[in-house]
Amino acid sequence: MLQIFRTNQLFIHLLVLVYLAILWVPAYLVSPVALTEQGGFVYQWLMSVLPEAQSFRITAAILLVWLQGLGMSYLANQYRMGPQATLFPGLFIAFLYSATPEFYGLTPHLVANSFLVLAILQLYKVYKHQETSQSVFNTGILISLAALTVQGYIVFVLLGWIGIGIMRSRRFLEFLQYGIGFLLPWCFLGVLDFLLEPAGTFMELAGYSWGWPPVFVGPEGIRIQIQMVLLILLLIAVISRYNKVSLGETMQVQKNIQVLHWACLLTLASLLVVPRVESAHFLLTVVPLGTLLGLWMARLRPGQAEMVHFLLFIAVLVYQYFPLITL
Repeated sequence: MLQIFRTNQLFIHLLVLVYLAILWVPAYLVSPVALTEQGGFVYQWLMSVLPEAQSFRITAAILLVWLQGLGMSYLANQYRMGPQATLFPGLFIAFLYSATPEFYGLTPHLVANSFLVLAILQLYKVYKHQETSQSVFNTGILISLAALTVQGYIVFVLLGWIGIGIMRSRRFLEFLQYGIGFLLPWCFLGVLDFLLEPAGTFMELAGYSWGWPPVFVGPEGIRIQIQMVLLILLLIAVISRYNKVSLGETMQVQKNIQVLHWACLLTLASLLVVPRVESAHFLLTVVPLGTLLGLWMARLRPGQAEMVHFLLFIAVLVYQYFPLITL
């Protein structure tokens, strides 16, 4: 089945959507797990303008996951990051979004990841371009919007600065452009806070609260810690394959892959800036980790890749559909 996605045809893009829908069917039948983290200003505004029907929001979430995968597959093919044109990055992003029922729904992290995908697109444009001011500025704004959607994404402010340094030698002017882009949405929020809210509620409006060490939410704390261990092992496995993924590639491809590796590492740093951890927090890793996992799988022998994907797919399918059997 995996071989179908070793291409870049439009029809196969639609098959990724079908693949995702199969894994998300239980979301329509079992209410998604409620999150204690309600999201920041951007997410709250978005939810206020969207219909409240659960089926609508789940469908919107599926389409958003598909578009994120489409975007990262486009980047991988546009910059020739894989051995051939492939939809594996988007496929494995969809797969990770379906790994546990807590990821279902139009969560704040799903919305924030959309801004992250766009920010990575802007970062990739910085390489060897003479005029980079617009891309640098846009990167700052997009990462800022992600940080105003979910608190943990504030760590990606470092991704923008590190990524610019990876793509080209840093210049003081670009530092100013990036900083102004990042601060602009916060300045807008400050003006809105001044006009509409009582004094002293700025961080509350942004959706931020502080406390460390982070609390593992509710009776699911042990389960979340197990998930964290599994995630860290997966991160280590993918990051340790850097040489195999980048060996023999052009300098630009190596730099693009470095940006994704830094994004994975910074997701661990997010534990330092959040007051509580729940399963949905691990959605921070989905975009960079899913892309790297897809690039790695594209380099495996077809039979080996088929076996790994089949075992993972069956495990997730059983895990997702088991609650329906017990209803």
